[in-house]
Amino acid sequence: MGWRNPTHVIANRTFDGAPPDDAEVVVASVSSGMATLWSEPSDHADAESVGDLPLSAGVRYRLLAIAAGLEDSQETSSAGYRLWYRIEAPVVGPAWVQAAIPPSDDTGSDGRPSSIRFDFLPAIVAD
Repeated sequence: MGWRNPTHVIANRTFDGAPPDDAEVVVASVSSGMATLWSEPSDHADAESVGDLPLSAGVRYRLLAIAAGLEDSQETSSAGYRLWYRIEAPVVGPAWVQAAIPPSDDTGSDGRPSSIRFDFLPAIVAD
């Protein structure tokens, strides 16, 4: 029996497929300061690190694709969160960044991560 992971539900249903050409993500104010850029999300067998991206709160990047976990997750800690954005990164070009990160400094009694930090958020513009 799984539970609905709202992060996965929102990410999987945001654009019903590919994001529109004007979709963007914004660096959150609580970001880690640096993000690793990947050729594929790091849980793929052929994923390679392709560089690092310094993070400054408020900077926007074009959103090219979203990779999120199953909506009915079977995971029982925040390590089960899977949210990646493919962005247009400076110098490197299209690359994947992890948007939802389980910090290692906040753990439950079992030693597994118990919270999530979002380094990137969808950039929403009110009409």
